[in-house]
Amino acid sequence: MGLSTYADLKASLADWLHRADLDPVIPDFIVLAEEAMGRDLADCAVLWRISDPIALSVGQDTVSLPADTLGLNWAKVLTPSEAALHIAPSAATVRATDANTSTTGRPRVVALTGNDGAAGTPEAVVWPKADQDYTLRFGYRAAVPALSDAAPTNFLLKRFPSLYLYGSLIASAPYLKADARMAVWEAKYQQAVESVRGQAWAGPALLGTELGGGGGFDITTG
Repeated sequence: MGLSTYADLKASLADWLHRADLDPVIPDFIVLAEEAMGRDLADCAVLWRISDPIALSVGQDTVSLPADTLGLNWAKVLTPSEAALHIAPSAATVRATDANTSTTGRPRVVALTGNDGAAGTPEAVVWPKADQDYTLRFGYRAAVPALSDAAPTNFLLKRFPSLYLYGSLIASAPYLKADARMAVWEAKYQQAVESVRGQAWAGPALLGTELGGGGGFDITTG
């Protein structure tokens, strides 16, 4: 049986688990596997992305990030002239630089603030507040692209099907009380994770080093 699509994966999981009654819960196993994969590969460039240009309007100090953003690797101002944005560890660090939020200028510092309350869109705060219109771009750590009937494949399933297979089998174990098989599945899953890590991923890893900010940056002086 192939493992190139969501349907293939669901059928294969039913076969591996020797159960014909798991159709309602197998999608849950896959979702839990994707959550685990996102944690286990968070520091691997396979899940790093570069955003489209993002507008920051005059007078604003927050921007909405891509929906799959889990963390920032680097940030920069694109227009009207290019400049690095230094990433602060928390929004509180950024806010504390200007308690009255009165300072304006070219943004120099950025931090994640979490998700907005309505749509759950990841947001970031910059300091100082924009004194004119700017365009920003971010290198970010992304969530695993979720499989579904509407999105039947992704690059991880195509290149590393064992990651999905064994990750989903691990997720099934508590439901099926399959303790005896957990050790084998976990070992195979870890081999798959190391296989992904062993790839010579290029691009954002270099950019993250060059543009991600560095130690010793003084948020108040630049």
